[in-house]
Amino acid sequence: MAHPTLRPRPDGPIWPAVVALAVLLHGATTWAWLRANGLPDGFQNEFMHLSFAAEVFYRLRAGDLPGLHYYLFEEYYPPLLHLGAAAFMGAWGPGEDAAAASNVLWLGVLAASVYGLGARLRGPRAGALAAVLCLLYPSVFGNARRLEPNVVLTAMVAASVWALAASSGFRRRRASLAFGALAGLGMLADRLSFALFLGLPAALALWDGLRGAAGRVGRRRVLAHAGMAALLALALCGYYYLNFARIHLAEIAGQVVAGEVIETGEATERRGLWHWTNWAYYGVSLLDSQMGLALGVAALLGVRAVLRHGPRDDERLVVAWGLGSIALFTLIHKKQPFYTVPALPALALLTAAALDDLRRPWARRAGVAALVVLGVHQHAALTGLWRPLVPADGPDPGGRALRALAGGSPFPSWWADHELTQASPPRPAPADLGEAERALARAGFDPGRDRVVLLSDSEDFPEVFAEPMAKLRFGTREVDGALLNPEAVRERWGTARFFVYVSGDPLRSWPRDEDVVAAMDRWKGWEDDAALLGAFHAMGEGAVPVPLPEPSPPAPGEEPPRAGLFVWELRGDRPRRPWRSAETPRPRPPSKGRRPSPGRRSPRRPGNP
Repeated sequence: MAHPTLRPRPDGPIWPAVVALAVLLHGATTWAWLRANGLPDGFQNEFMHLSFAAEVFYRLRAGDLPGLHYYLFEEYYPPLLHLGAAAFMGAWGPGEDAAAASNVLWLGVLAASVYGLGARLRGPRAGALAAVLCLLYPSVFGNARRLEPNVVLTAMVAASVWALAASSGFRRRRASLAFGALAGLGMLADRLSFALFLGLPAALALWDGLRGAAGRVGRRRVLAHAGMAALLALALCGYYYLNFARIHLAEIAGQVVAGEVIETGEATERRGLWHWTNWAYYGVSLLDSQMGLALGVAALLGVRAVLRHGPRDDERLVVAWGLGSIALFTLIHKKQPFYTVPALPALALLTAAALDDLRRPWARRAGVAALVVLGVHQHAALTGLWRPLVPADGPDPGGRALRALAGGSPFPSWWADHELTQASPPRPAPADLGEAERALARAGFDPGRDRVVLLSDSEDFPEVFAEPMAKLRFGTREVDGALLNPEAVRERWGTARFFVYVSGDPLRSWPRDEDVVAAMDRWKGWEDDAALLGAFHAMGEGAVPVPLPEPSPPAPGEEPPRAGLFVWELRGDRPRRPWRSAETPRPRPPSKGRRPSPGRRSPRRPGNP
């Protein structure tokens, strides 16, 4: 039976056009933000995803199917994010900006799904409002600026719930099959967590379908549709998870018991089950890093209003999706604000539903206008348009209230000191690989023929960040990181033409033995490797420096350079030995539980699950 307050309205072109315009504007600001700021410097796991996306892109371009299979189905993360990034790089050229901009595609899927589900619940106007609110949440547009699976996962969860609602409790076969296909793809967006968001809504839809079916034949039809959806989902994601269980099951089991180690070398946030901070964690993050103060308060009020009147029909699926998944993550001892990003579209839908229930048109219009204005203001502040109000360290001339309305934390630091807004700008990288790219071009670098050896002993710009960026900047996957792939440097250094060095000391242009040893020890523990040190000695014989622009001296008050960038041509007068890249992929980097520290005390934002 329909909810008594439901007032379906005829669809028109205006509301889909509003949603499409919002997606385009977000795409433009995301691209401009990436061009100005680049990728974040080590928060979460961008370096892994960038490395995998680069491998997928280059192997797709070269037709290397065995290597492609490895990086799609035998790596730590599912392939959907990396395939999307590779597709964008195929269209726009290789680069970390193009890879991260692939999230704009998933923002479009997310907005369309939220609009479709909201239009089904309360009409096109409410659907458009829910989609716009969802795009204005800092966790959504902020994570769209990262090469992380959060936005992909959120989009696939929203699309799957939309198809689940359209199946009418698995009574409609086509919608049930669409749900199965979207669920299978969603399981390839991020590891396992997709099931935590869809499990309860799917079970509720199946229960409603069985309860509303006409007799035994109807119940059999519902079960058959649900079974076909499950089989289709398994057909799409089963092969990856078989490999995942074979390779990583023991490691994941250990993390459940002991937790992980984040990029600063500390343990992940673990709070006692019965401690008040455990139960308040995601409520605090809603008002802080996930939605911001104004939109977060509106979401909590919207949830309260819908629950007070009682959700009906498909709204029950949305409540199970949003509140059920937050409750599940509250019971998990690891607490990270971006774990529950895929629950935010459900809260946007409930906020729009509560506003739609307001009986006085003027109150409804005023509420919508206030939320949109405050959301746009917050988005502009976090994007850098309102410079005085951008949340940042140090004195804030606007005061705590204005800072909170601009996306800053409204809570004392001892409550949420690690809950920095997920849309905040990254710290600039201490070395610009674009300068190395231009220097290589001036020296006659041929991406189709020449190979590069890379070493970074800078603690502020570790090789795990520098190597994938170099592969995309230089236009070739033949970049061997000395720390990540020492076997290649030992065995094939004589085939390399260039050496790129990111030095922890801006004045030291060639690595010393102790620098290599210290960097390797930070990465995975030094083992006596005379052959690796011998390779650097041999490369240094006759190496010719490639000129780079002189760095400008720091202005008064600015910190001095944290790293130096140097490019060398290796014995340019010697004959080249022919070489071929190895067909087998390089050894997998240490998993997140053994990840190296970038060396500075980053805000404690642990790795993605």
